[in-house]
Amino acid sequence: MKIVILERGSVGQDVSVDSLQELGEVIIYQNTTADEVAERV
Repeated sequence: MKIVILERGSVGQDVSVDSLQELGEVIIYQNTTADEVAERV
C-alpha cells in the first residue's frame, strides 16, 4: 500500500509518523497546494 501525507507541516514535527512505514510505502510532503493534490495522490 502507498501512503501519502500531503501536509506534514500541519501536523508538527514532534508527531511521529514512523509507524506508518510498517503499513506500506510512505511519501511525505511538507506542504501541498490545491493544484498539486491530484498529482501527488
